[in-house]
Amino acid sequence: MSRHRKKQSIFSFSDDEDDNEQQQQITIKPLPNHVVERSELVADDFDPDTFLSSKRHLGLERMKVELNAHLKQLKSELVELINRDYQDFVNLSINLSGVDKDIEELAQPLNTIEHQVKEAQDHFQKVIDSLQEQLQYRAQLRNKKATLKLLLNIHESISKVEYLLDINTEIAKDKYKLENQLAGDDSLGKQIERAAIEYNQMQHLVGRGKDLAFIKENSWRITRIKDTLEQKLSKTLHTALLQVRAGELTRSTKQSLVQCLRTYALIDQTEVAEKIIKEQFVKWYLEKIIHSKILQNNKASKEDPLADMYKKILLFASKDLQPILDITQKTLKGSNYEVLVNSLWAEITEEISKKCRAIFAPGQMTVFHKNYTTTISFISSFEGLCQSRRSMAYLRHHPTYIDFMKKWQLPVYFQLKLREIVARVEDVLNDNTQSMNKGEDTRLEGTRVVISAIQECWSDQVYLYGLSHRFWKLTLQLIKRYTLWVTDMLQTANSNVKTMLCSDVQYVIKSMQTDTRKLILLKLPINVQEQPLIKESLQEALDQLKLVLKNNRVYL
Repeated sequence: MSRHRKKQSIFSFSDDEDDNEQQQQITIKPLPNHVVERSELVADDFDPDTFLSSKRHLGLERMKVELNAHLKQLKSELVELINRDYQDFVNLSINLSGVDKDIEELAQPLNTIEHQVKEAQDHFQKVIDSLQEQLQYRAQLRNKKATLKLLLNIHESISKVEYLLDINTEIAKDKYKLENQLAGDDSLGKQIERAAIEYNQMQHLVGRGKDLAFIKENSWRITRIKDTLEQKLSKTLHTALLQVRAGELTRSTKQSLVQCLRTYALIDQTEVAEKIIKEQFVKWYLEKIIHSKILQNNKASKEDPLADMYKKILLFASKDLQPILDITQKTLKGSNYEVLVNSLWAEITEEISKKCRAIFAPGQMTVFHKNYTTTISFISSFEGLCQSRRSMAYLRHHPTYIDFMKKWQLPVYFQLKLREIVARVEDVLNDNTQSMNKGEDTRLEGTRVVISAIQECWSDQVYLYGLSHRFWKLTLQLIKRYTLWVTDMLQTANSNVKTMLCSDVQYVIKSMQTDTRKLILLKLPINVQEQPLIKESLQEALDQLKLVLKNNRVYL
């Protein structure tokens, strides 16, 4: 029996067992002594409606009786409480007699103290207000003093720059005469460099006092100083460039050039200096190198005239322009000078676009290919003149560089070459009478023309690096076209032709695998050469070619 009860307790899921478990979990509470419990009435969450609904089993009459009984009990307890503490109530009233007089006696001295405290507070507040007014007045004096000092510094700086630039020399002559004597007999470049340093200080001071009336009244003097400084700098740089252009690169000339370029850097006007170098120095040389007749009547010349022109430009950059590049890239390293790009490259592209526009024409594909490859080789050599990666990145992102590269219409060249290759291939493949090639690797003319077209795409006379993806796509398309041609030929050819086709297909597969490994992959961009998609796409095209023979029961 006990074993049966044990099993029932483990495996039985009846309602009786659930009822037993619920009864065990329920805590049995004792019955209340009264129907109305005081604890229910004094609870914080007491609600009359809830209380009455919980007692609805008693009925209204019984509930009334119970509430009256509870009320009587409360009144009885209240009376007992009063009787018990009555003596304390009486003693409290006796003890409080005379307290009002004591309060009145204390009120008078307290009022006096309050009045004295208010008088002291008012006095100290007046002292604080006076101190604040004095501190504000002192701050105003300090600001006026600083403003006056700033005005004096600005006036002194303007006068000093004017003296150094020989403006109003009579005003500041006596003041700076001793300073000039102590400095010695400086060259014009050194004097302008000193003026530029003082000019920067003046600009800083003017920036601090830009809202002052004194600055507005003397704005014409500041403008005159700026114009005079730019004129003197331009004249000094132009003179030094003329000496360099004439081959008179003496020590004083180089020193004057360094001081002048450093001065431009000090006043943050490097772009102005680069423009002067471009117009007064670079342009003079390039006009002799680049001209419209360079591409005309060049049949008798054994050397490419365009390559010769680029060679002369590189020679100019590495020889005639090198002193200026040494100053901007080494002596003034860290400045914002980019003479190689802003002065030389910008002028090169401008002159070529103006005088040699014919090199961009893709109509003559062979000439276009030669011009483009020659130009790319020149650009690669030109980039080698950059002294840092930052300078090279600046060159490649320069607007003139981007515009120059866009002038080469590579997509147009590819379309023309595509039409030429496709037309030649289609002429042969659409000819039903295929000629036989004796003594060659390919037996049929259709195979030969496809292989020749693919090799032409990647030859040095046709292929361009910027069109790698297009030539690779054309290669796959040619293989696909050859596959379709083989399919058509197998359906109509005799056994002899099928044998030759089998031999040709085998040669095409081996040739493509070899050319891809030794020629095509080496010409693709480095980041693409190791891509699995390249080999997979080629293998898929060759597998389809094999499948055509297999479906026609021709085996390699």
